[in-house]
Amino acid sequence: MRKKYTYDIVKAEALKYTTRSEFRKKSSGHYDAALRLKIVDEICSHMERLNRKPFTAEEIRLEAAKFLTRGEFAKQSNSAYAAALRKGILDEVCSHMTLLQRKKYTLEELEKIALEYNTRISFRKSNNGAYSAALRRGIMDDICKHMHAVGNRKKRGVYIFEFPEIKTVYVGLSYNLVHRKSTHLLNSHNKGLKQLLEEKATYNYITTGKYYDAEVAAQIETNTVLDYENKNWTILNISKTGGLGGGEGTYTKEELKQEAKLYKSRSKFKEGSPNHYAAAQRRRILTSICKHMAIKKIEPYTLDSLIELSKNYSSISDLRKNKNGAYQAAIRLEIIDQLGFKRQTRKKITIKEIQEEAMLYKTRSEFAKQSNSAYNAAQRKGILDEVCSHMTLVQRKKYSNQEIKDIALTYASRNEFKNSSRGAYAAARDRNILDEVCSHMPKRKKS
Repeated sequence: MRKKYTYDIVKAEALKYTTRSEFRKKSSGHYDAALRLKIVDEICSHMERLNRKPFTAEEIRLEAAKFLTRGEFAKQSNSAYAAALRKGILDEVCSHMTLLQRKKYTLEELEKIALEYNTRISFRKSNNGAYSAALRRGIMDDICKHMHAVGNRKKRGVYIFEFPEIKTVYVGLSYNLVHRKSTHLLNSHNKGLKQLLEEKATYNYITTGKYYDAEVAAQIETNTVLDYENKNWTILNISKTGGLGGGEGTYTKEELKQEAKLYKSRSKFKEGSPNHYAAAQRRRILTSICKHMAIKKIEPYTLDSLIELSKNYSSISDLRKNKNGAYQAAIRLEIIDQLGFKRQTRKKITIKEIQEEAMLYKTRSEFAKQSNSAYNAAQRKGILDEVCSHMTLVQRKKYSNQEIKDIALTYASRNEFKNSSRGAYAAARDRNILDEVCSHMPKRKKS
């Protein structure tokens, strides 16, 4: 539960500070509460009011003289820059500064830059200067031949995963057909399709590569599924066809409400109609349309119930793996040692055993995943590079910002994004654009 701030609590906190900026910086929770309660002026009446010092024209000139470009001036001394703008003397005080000329790209440079991107939209977003230069010279089609087309929220393409040997099919919609295929191969959201792909079942990936108006694409998808049904194929789609994946499509609030009424729990709703569920999440109406659903009450764990439950497991790690909620409760209650588990001593693994284990794998990630204890032992002993010298180095894919954004749009939450596309998620985090690419996702409420 979020802490409840009363008038007296907020006022007492405010008395610790002498300025509003100090109050806001050091106690943002209390300050925000004061804003909500509309009592800021009252509880801050004892504080000093810091008046902005007016710049003289001479002071602005002296400040501007420190910088060589307007961009540097605006960034390093914003208050003086803003004052020069207000006084109408910006051109005068910046007369000594270097004017940055727009870079003139050669044809070879533009071709080389364009090769870094897979779509025109990612080209434009990441390097607008080169993109604009190519447009002005009329060479866009020539340098973008290698790029694939993408749709948008109003344009969708139809794709098919066909398994002819077992007469099974999955039909879907996407505004990026190339990326959609890779996300299914990596970690499909459809359980049946995911299982077949993991089992290396023979499949055909079929698409025209064209993008249609969303309603037209939805109808094509529906007709395609009907054609396969008439041929007695097994359909892997678990939700109704015609839902516009990757966006809210044309669902109205009433349609989402009616769809939600078909289910008795949120988990069944999410599993049976993932597109409707995601659309409701994005519109922040999930709670209202799921009011009729039963909320599963979780009984709090006690020492007796935890002891009884722990009898079903052989070790602490076994309990944590299968009943993490119970394990965490035991940690919180500080009774983990009372559950009757024997402390297991870690088996010491020799260098020879580590070498033999490492030889079973082709990549470090496979080694770490399949034999974590041997991998960690190699790290501790400082011999990881040595025992992995025979392994293939897997190069991490370099994502453009637009590719990251396109991938993020296919997920309804940050957790789903992180678990399903770790590479793109890590790239977004490293470039500090995670908040931007996840802006369509509902924010998780703090408890």
